Amino acid sequence: MLQPLTARITIISCLLISAFFIGNQIYQYQSNPLRLYSGVWKGSDFVTVNGHQIETEATLIIEPENSHLSVNQTYENVNYTLDANVRPRRVNHESTHIELYNRSVHGLDNFIEATNISVPTQANLLSVNIWRLEEGKLFLQTRLNGIEEPVEMILKIK
Repeated sequence: MLQPLTARITIISCLLISAFFIGNQIYQYQSNPLRLYSGVWKGSDFVTVNGHQIETEATLIIEPENSHLSVNQTYENVNYTLDANVRPRRVNHESTHIELYNRSVHGLDNFIEATNISVPTQANLLSVNIWRLEEGKLFLQTRLNGIEEPVEMILKIK
C-alpha cells in the first residue's frame, strides 16, 4: 500500500517541478525585451559640437544574437560613419544598457580636414542606454567623454 502512494507522490512532484520550469522558460521568452525590440530602428537629430550643428542619423538593428548600430554624422555635405556590433550589458523592462564592440569609423579624418570641426578621435563611449517610449518608438541616449551634452534621439521602427 505504501509503494503505490510513494510512486504517485513522486510522479505528481515531478509533474509540478516540470510545469514550473517549463512555465518559467516560456515567461522568460515572452518577456525578453530584446525579442520585443527586434527589428530595424531609425532616427535622426542634430548634435552641437564646438558651435557647429551636425546632423546625426542612427540605424539600430536588433536581432537575438547579431545586433548592429550605425551612426552617420553630416555637416555641409561631408560625413563620417561609426559602425559597431551591439551587445546588451544590462537588460530590464524599462531600459537596456548596451556595449559596442568591433567598432569601425569611416571618413573621420576627411570630415575633420574638410570642416575644421574638432571631433574627438579618441573619444570613449561612456554609456549607451535605450528606453522604450511606446509601441514603435525607442529613445537612444549616448554619452561620450569630451562632449558634455549627451546625444539623444528617438528611433522609430522601420
